[in-house]
Amino acid sequence: INVVNNNKKVKKLNENLLREKDKVKVVENKKKKEVIRKIKIVSLIVTILIVGLYFINITKNTVILTKYSNAVFEINNLDNYYYKEQTTYNEKGKESKYGKTEIYCKDGIYVTKSNNEVVRYENRLKNENIVINQANKKVHTDNKVTINKVSNLYYFNNNVRKWQNFLLAFQIKVNSETLNDKKCYVIKRDNTTLYIDKETYLPIKEIITQNYSTINSQSRLEVIKECTYEKNVVTNQEITKPDLTGYEIVTLDNGIHTIQKQ
Repeated sequence: INVVNNNKKVKKLNENLLREKDKVKVVENKKKKEVIRKIKIVSLIVTILIVGLYFINITKNTVILTKYSNAVFEINNLDNYYYKEQTTYNEKGKESKYGKTEIYCKDGIYVTKSNNEVVRYENRLKNENIVINQANKKVHTDNKVTINKVSNLYYFNNNVRKWQNFLLAFQIKVNSETLNDKKCYVIKRDNTTLYIDKETYLPIKEIITQNYSTINSQSRLEVIKECTYEKNVVTNQEITKPDLTGYEIVTLDNGIHTIQKQ
């Protein structure tokens, strides 16, 4: 009888132990599920924050690019402005001046100078386009005015759409620096770095890095363009049609070339 009673007690004790183990498992499972749930919530929050910060950055980049495009478009549509672009080569730490381009615009007339010599005269009102070659004393003229304007680095057409700047915003990195006492946005894309004045949103410096190989080594060349702009400073004297005396003039009219000596 005692043996039977003892067996019953042992059996009951085992059953109680199993029930306790089941309760512990249930509690542990609940805790695990709660931990997993919290991890999922934290992961979702972190993901939302990362995506949110990313699109905030894209929005900021889009705004900067849009203001930059608008600034270039605006200066190109002024009736009076002066633009200078100085190009410098930097190779192995040695800088060398390459050339200077200047554009004088007033009342629909554009005069482009290269290294202080007139190379192009365009009169939008008269549909007159004159390209001057100082080296061989030749002048090419036609009635198709192309207007040599301030360029937008990222687009051939200065009439930029907002969605174009939005797409470009994914491809650039933007930082801030001070250049020549001017606070600038520094836009980097591939091998090009562009400095934009935070006040005017006009580009004031562009650096294009080109890597190339020689027989014995790897070299890097930097092409540096520094730009300045002035509004309402151009006078009639600076847009005077150049004297073409002594030049051979090649005129294109309806596909026909006419050559004459001036």
